[in-house]
Amino acid sequence: MDEKYIIECINGPCYANVIPIQEVIWAHKTVTQVNAVIKTNTSLILHYANHKGGTISISETAVDYILQQFMEKHREIVVGYNREVEKLYLKGDMAGLKEYARQQRTGTPAD
Repeated sequence: MDEKYIIECINGPCYANVIPIQEVIWAHKTVTQVNAVIKTNTSLILHYANHKGGTISISETAVDYILQQFMEKHREIVVGYNREVEKLYLKGDMAGLKEYARQQRTGTPAD
């Protein structure tokens, strides 16, 4: 990850998934577990304004690092999952998502 892209290597150095950070409007983590105890997979879920996006299966530490970078350096990206954000995203309410991201960073509600 750098300031503009997240690059996921797939099957060695010959193939890569390049994700432009400026396209991301919402990002969150998902953890797959067996019997609600054993973690089997951690993924970073990325959503774009055009309702496309992607999933990157990486370590939980790497996912947490990327989400923290989004919180600190990419203040327009909503970080974390909840139903309110999902509803805004599914409605295509980009202004609502930007306002949610602002509130998430400042902790203050809209005027």
